[in-house]
Amino acid sequence: MAEPSPPSSSSCSSSKNDTKLRKTTDFFPITDDLLQNILSRLPAVSFASAARVSKSWNLLCNQVLSRPKLASALSLDPSPGIAVREVVDKVLAEPIRPHFVIASVGSGFRLYEVFRLISSKLGSKTPVIISTANGIIGKDAFTDEVKEVKWVNFGGDLSDDDGSVTAEDDNHGIVLTVGFVPGLSVDVVPLLRPTKLQLENNTDIDENFDWHQEPRRALLDNFVTDIREYTASVSGCKSPVGIVLFGVSFLVALSFVLAMRSSIDYVAKL
Repeated sequence: MAEPSPPSSSSCSSSKNDTKLRKTTDFFPITDDLLQNILSRLPAVSFASAARVSKSWNLLCNQVLSRPKLASALSLDPSPGIAVREVVDKVLAEPIRPHFVIASVGSGFRLYEVFRLISSKLGSKTPVIISTANGIIGKDAFTDEVKEVKWVNFGGDLSDDDGSVTAEDDNHGIVLTVGFVPGLSVDVVPLLRPTKLQLENNTDIDENFDWHQEPRRALLDNFVTDIREYTASVSGCKSPVGIVLFGVSFLVALSFVLAMRSSIDYVAKL
Protein backbone atom coordinates (compact mmCIF):
# COMPACT_ATOMS: atom_id res chain seq x y z
CA MET A 1 0.00 0.00 0.00
CA ALA A 2 1.52 3.24 -1.04
CA GLU A 3 2.24 5.84 1.61
CA PRO A 4 0.49 9.21 1.10
CA SER A 5 2.66 11.75 -0.50
CA PRO A 6 3.66 14.77 1.64
CA PRO A 7 1.73 17.95 0.93
CA SER A 8 3.27 20.11 -1.69
CA SER A 9 4.65 23.51 -0.84
CA SER A 10 1.88 25.13 -2.81
CA SER A 11 -0.85 23.41 -0.76
CA CYS A 12 0.91 24.36 2.50
CA SER A 13 1.05 27.96 1.40
CA SER A 14 -2.63 27.90 0.44
CA SER A 15 -3.60 26.47 3.83
CA LYS A 16 -1.67 29.18 5.67
CA ASN A 17 -3.27 31.88 3.59
CA ASP A 18 -6.74 30.49 4.30
CA THR A 19 -6.02 30.53 8.04
CA LYS A 20 -4.70 34.07 7.86
CA LEU A 21 -7.76 35.13 5.85
CA ARG A 22 -10.13 33.64 8.41
CA LYS A 23 -8.33 35.45 11.22
CA THR A 24 -8.71 38.79 9.49
CA THR A 25 -12.32 38.38 8.32
CA ASP A 26 -14.00 36.57 11.25
CA PHE A 27 -16.24 38.78 13.46
CA PHE A 28 -15.02 38.80 17.04
CA PRO A 29 -17.44 39.95 19.81
CA ILE A 30 -16.56 43.35 21.25
CA THR A 31 -15.78 43.63 24.93
CA ASP A 32 -18.22 45.01 27.49
CA ASP A 33 -15.96 48.00 28.10
CA LEU A 34 -15.98 48.92 24.41
CA LEU A 35 -19.74 48.41 24.12
CA GLN A 36 -20.34 50.54 27.21
CA ASN A 37 -18.18 53.27 25.71
CA ILE A 38 -20.28 53.16 22.52
CA LEU A 39 -23.56 53.24 24.45
CA SER A 40 -22.40 56.23 26.47
CA ARG A 41 -22.10 58.26 23.26
CA LEU A 42 -25.63 57.58 21.98
CA PRO A 43 -28.42 60.17 22.05
CA ALA A 44 -31.15 59.52 24.60
CA VAL A 45 -33.68 57.99 22.18
CA SER A 46 -31.16 55.53 20.69
CA PHE A 47 -29.85 54.81 24.18
CA ALA A 48 -33.37 53.87 25.32
CA SER A 49 -33.73 51.51 22.36
CA ALA A 50 -30.35 49.90 23.05
CA ALA A 51 -31.37 49.23 26.66
CA ARG A 52 -34.17 46.99 25.33
CA VAL A 53 -31.96 44.84 23.09
CA SER A 54 -31.04 42.31 25.77
CA LYS A 55 -30.52 41.91 29.50
CA SER A 56 -26.76 42.34 29.10
CA TRP A 57 -27.18 45.57 27.14
CA ASN A 58 -29.69 46.82 29.68
CA LEU A 59 -27.18 46.14 32.44
CA LEU A 60 -24.50 48.11 30.58
CA CYS A 61 -26.93 50.99 30.03
CA ASN A 62 -27.69 51.04 33.74
CA GLN A 63 -23.97 51.26 34.41
CA VAL A 64 -23.74 54.26 32.05
CA LEU A 65 -26.52 55.97 34.03
CA SER A 66 -25.57 54.81 37.49
CA ARG A 67 -25.39 58.27 39.05
CA PRO A 68 -27.72 61.31 39.15
CA LYS A 69 -27.45 63.49 36.07
CA LEU A 70 -28.66 66.89 34.90
CA ALA A 71 -28.73 68.14 31.31
CA SER A 72 -29.56 71.75 30.50
CA ALA A 73 -29.82 74.03 27.46
CA LEU A 74 -30.90 77.58 26.56
CA SER A 75 -32.64 79.02 23.53
CA LEU A 76 -33.55 82.64 22.78
CA ASP A 77 -35.57 81.91 19.65
CA PRO A 78 -38.76 84.04 19.61
CA SER A 79 -40.85 81.06 18.49
CA PRO A 80 -41.84 78.82 21.44
CA GLY A 81 -42.05 75.78 19.16
CA ILE A 82 -38.54 76.27 17.81
CA ALA A 83 -37.12 77.21 21.21
CA VAL A 84 -38.54 74.11 22.89
CA ARG A 85 -37.34 71.89 20.04
CA GLU A 86 -33.81 73.30 20.27
CA VAL A 87 -33.43 72.80 24.02
CA VAL A 88 -35.08 69.35 24.02
CA ASP A 89 -32.87 68.14 21.17
CA LYS A 90 -29.81 69.38 23.06
CA VAL A 91 -30.59 67.75 26.41
CA LEU A 92 -31.49 64.50 24.65
CA ALA A 93 -28.27 64.48 22.61
CA GLU A 94 -26.67 62.27 25.28
CA PRO A 95 -27.85 59.33 27.39
CA ILE A 96 -30.45 60.34 29.97
CA ARG A 97 -33.79 59.08 31.24
CA PRO A 98 -35.91 62.13 32.07
CA HIS A 99 -37.31 61.82 35.60
CA PHE A 100 -38.30 65.47 35.83
CA VAL A 101 -38.16 68.70 33.82
CA ILE A 102 -37.64 72.28 35.05
CA ALA A 103 -38.21 75.12 32.60
CA SER A 104 -37.75 78.87 33.10
CA VAL A 105 -39.25 80.97 30.32
CA GLY A 106 -39.60 84.61 29.38
CA SER A 107 -42.95 86.31 29.82
CA GLY A 108 -43.33 86.44 26.03
CA PHE A 109 -44.11 82.70 26.04
CA ARG A 110 -47.44 81.27 27.16
CA LEU A 111 -46.82 78.80 29.98
CA TYR A 112 -49.58 76.45 28.83
CA GLU A 113 -48.20 76.32 25.32
CA VAL A 114 -44.66 75.61 26.52
CA PHE A 115 -45.98 72.90 28.84
CA ARG A 116 -47.85 71.27 25.97
CA LEU A 117 -44.79 71.36 23.70
CA ILE A 118 -42.49 69.88 26.35
CA SER A 119 -44.97 67.14 27.27
CA SER A 120 -45.41 66.17 23.62
CA LYS A 121 -41.66 65.59 23.31
CA LEU A 122 -40.78 64.11 26.72
CA GLY A 123 -44.03 62.32 27.52
CA SER A 124 -47.09 63.31 29.51
CA LYS A 125 -45.97 61.22 32.51
CA THR A 126 -42.76 63.20 33.02
CA PRO A 127 -43.24 65.77 35.82
CA VAL A 128 -42.77 69.29 34.45
CA ILE A 129 -42.31 72.52 36.41
CA ILE A 130 -42.56 75.73 34.38
CA SER A 131 -42.22 79.26 35.71
CA THR A 132 -41.94 82.73 34.22
CA ALA A 133 -38.56 84.31 34.95
CA ASN A 134 -37.23 87.85 34.81
CA GLY A 135 -33.96 86.47 33.50
CA ILE A 136 -32.29 83.24 32.37
CA ILE A 137 -28.74 81.94 32.12
CA GLY A 138 -27.38 78.80 30.52
CA LYS A 139 -25.47 77.24 27.64
CA ASP A 140 -26.82 77.97 24.18
CA ALA A 141 -28.31 74.86 22.57
CA PHE A 142 -26.26 75.36 19.39
CA THR A 143 -23.01 77.09 20.35
CA ASP A 144 -22.55 75.82 23.95
CA GLU A 145 -21.74 79.43 24.75
CA VAL A 146 -22.91 80.61 28.17
CA LYS A 147 -25.53 83.32 27.73
CA GLU A 148 -27.34 85.47 30.27
CA VAL A 149 -30.45 87.54 29.67
CA LYS A 150 -32.17 89.83 32.15
CA TRP A 151 -35.59 91.23 31.39
CA VAL A 152 -36.59 94.43 33.16
CA ASN A 153 -40.15 94.88 31.99
CA PHE A 154 -42.84 92.28 31.58
CA GLY A 155 -45.13 93.10 28.67
CA GLY A 156 -47.57 90.29 29.47
CA ASP A 157 -50.22 90.23 32.17
CA LEU A 158 -48.94 87.38 34.33
CA SER A 159 -52.05 87.42 36.47
CA ASP A 160 -54.32 86.27 33.64
CA ASP A 161 -55.89 82.89 34.32
CA ASP A 162 -55.34 81.75 30.74
CA GLY A 163 -51.64 82.66 30.82
CA SER A 164 -52.06 85.10 27.97
CA VAL A 165 -49.45 87.66 27.02
CA THR A 166 -49.67 90.86 25.05
CA ALA A 167 -48.30 91.29 21.56
CA GLU A 168 -45.74 93.82 22.78
CA ASP A 169 -43.99 91.33 25.05
CA ASP A 170 -40.65 90.45 23.44
CA ASN A 171 -39.19 88.59 26.44
CA HIS A 172 -38.55 85.38 24.54
CA GLY A 173 -36.35 82.58 25.79
CA ILE A 174 -36.22 79.33 27.71
CA VAL A 175 -33.81 77.38 29.87
CA LEU A 176 -34.68 73.70 30.10
CA THR A 177 -33.19 71.30 32.63
CA VAL A 178 -33.83 67.56 32.57
CA GLY A 179 -32.94 65.51 35.63
CA PHE A 180 -32.26 61.82 36.22
CA VAL A 181 -32.13 60.35 39.73
CA PRO A 182 -31.65 56.57 39.72
CA GLY A 183 -33.49 54.66 42.41
CA LEU A 184 -35.84 57.55 43.25
CA SER A 185 -39.40 58.45 42.26
CA VAL A 186 -40.10 62.09 41.43
CA ASP A 187 -43.38 63.94 41.08
CA VAL A 188 -44.83 67.45 41.29
CA VAL A 189 -47.07 68.25 44.26
CA PRO A 190 -48.71 71.68 43.82
CA LEU A 191 -49.64 74.16 46.53
CA LEU A 192 -52.11 76.29 44.62
CA ARG A 193 -54.94 78.63 45.42
CA PRO A 194 -57.97 78.53 43.10
CA THR A 195 -57.89 80.94 40.18
CA LYS A 196 -60.53 83.63 39.80
CA LEU A 197 -62.21 81.58 37.08
CA GLN A 198 -62.33 78.47 39.26
CA LEU A 199 -63.87 80.43 42.11
CA GLU A 200 -66.47 81.94 39.80
CA ASN A 201 -67.44 78.54 38.40
CA ASN A 202 -67.60 76.81 41.79
CA THR A 203 -71.15 77.23 43.08
CA ASP A 204 -70.29 75.47 46.35
CA ILE A 205 -68.15 78.41 47.51
CA ASP A 206 -69.90 81.16 49.41
CA GLU A 207 -69.92 84.41 47.43
CA ASN A 208 -68.51 86.19 50.48
CA PHE A 209 -65.66 83.71 50.78
CA ASP A 210 -62.27 85.43 50.79
CA TRP A 211 -59.59 83.00 49.74
CA HIS A 212 -56.82 85.33 50.88
CA GLN A 213 -58.03 84.91 54.44
CA GLU A 214 -57.56 81.14 54.32
CA PRO A 215 -55.18 80.26 57.16
CA ARG A 216 -51.67 79.59 55.93
CA ARG A 217 -51.42 76.68 58.30
CA ALA A 218 -54.34 74.91 56.59
CA LEU A 219 -52.65 75.28 53.21
CA LEU A 220 -49.43 73.84 54.56
CA ASP A 221 -51.23 70.98 56.29
CA ASN A 222 -52.87 69.96 53.02
CA PHE A 223 -49.57 70.36 51.20
CA VAL A 224 -47.73 68.15 53.68
CA THR A 225 -50.51 65.56 53.52
CA ASP A 226 -50.32 65.41 49.72
CA ILE A 227 -46.54 64.93 49.85
CA ARG A 228 -46.73 62.18 52.44
CA GLU A 229 -49.50 60.37 50.59
CA TYR A 230 -47.49 60.40 47.37
CA THR A 231 -44.34 59.23 49.14
CA ALA A 232 -46.23 56.40 50.82
CA SER A 233 -47.77 55.34 47.50
CA VAL A 234 -44.39 54.82 45.82
CA SER A 235 -42.20 53.72 48.72
CA GLY A 236 -44.36 52.62 51.64
CA CYS A 237 -42.78 55.38 53.71
CA LYS A 238 -44.31 58.78 54.47
CA SER A 239 -40.95 60.59 54.67
CA PRO A 240 -39.52 61.78 51.32
CA VAL A 241 -35.78 61.80 50.74
CA GLY A 242 -35.82 65.41 49.58
CA ILE A 243 -38.01 68.28 48.49
CA VAL A 244 -37.33 71.16 46.11
CA LEU A 245 -39.63 74.17 46.55
CA PHE A 246 -40.56 76.53 43.70
CA GLY A 247 -42.49 79.78 43.67
CA VAL A 248 -43.11 80.20 47.37
CA SER A 249 -42.25 83.04 49.69
CA PHE A 250 -39.52 82.67 52.28
CA LEU A 251 -42.00 82.58 55.16
CA VAL A 252 -44.07 79.83 53.60
CA ALA A 253 -40.96 77.85 52.78
CA LEU A 254 -39.65 78.30 56.31
CA SER A 255 -42.96 77.23 57.84
CA PHE A 256 -42.98 74.18 55.62
CA VAL A 257 -39.42 73.26 56.54
CA LEU A 258 -40.24 73.55 60.23
CA ALA A 259 -43.33 71.41 59.77
CA MET A 260 -41.37 68.70 57.99
CA ARG A 261 -37.88 68.97 59.53
CA SER A 262 -38.21 65.75 61.50
CA SER A 263 -39.48 63.79 58.50
CA ILE A 264 -37.18 64.51 55.54
CA ASP A 265 -33.51 64.45 54.71
CA TYR A 266 -33.20 67.42 52.36
CA VAL A 267 -35.15 70.56 51.44
CA ALA A 268 -34.10 73.10 48.83
CA LYS A 269 -35.84 76.38 47.88
CA LEU A 270 -35.63 77.74 44.34
